[in-house]
Amino acid sequence: MDHDFQLDFVTVFGFNWNKGAAFFGVHRRTVFRWYEGNPPLVVKRFMSVVARGYLPEYAPFDTWKIDGQLIYTPQGKITATDVELARAYKWQARELQRRFDNRSTNQRELLQSIERILHESENLKSRVKNVV
Repeated sequence: MDHDFQLDFVTVFGFNWNKGAAFFGVHRRTVFRWYEGNPPLVVKRFMSVVARGYLPEYAPFDTWKIDGQLIYTPQGKITATDVELARAYKWQARELQRRFDNRSTNQRELLQSIERILHESENLKSRVKNVV
């Protein structure tokens, strides 16, 4: 039994033998035999690639190519660092937006508080004038 293949198969297809058979273009029994026994090396490797999420064979990824540490796209080449930087940038943008939203709320509350204090001070001034 090949436990890596089994784990990859379940990750992608669950226990849907028909879906796996349609994906590989074989009969359901063949996929089940692969799962229970020892699948061909090319099938194991391909299943591993699919389970890890590398470049599916449909648009827009069908025109992409991986060569070592680089991903070549029609728009140019990308490194793993570029991908991680984009992820970090998106996270930071969401975090800053959240902070800005909270800050706007806090500023409104602060303005309302200042307006209440000013109103209270006007009331106190008028009372002091009435007393004097």
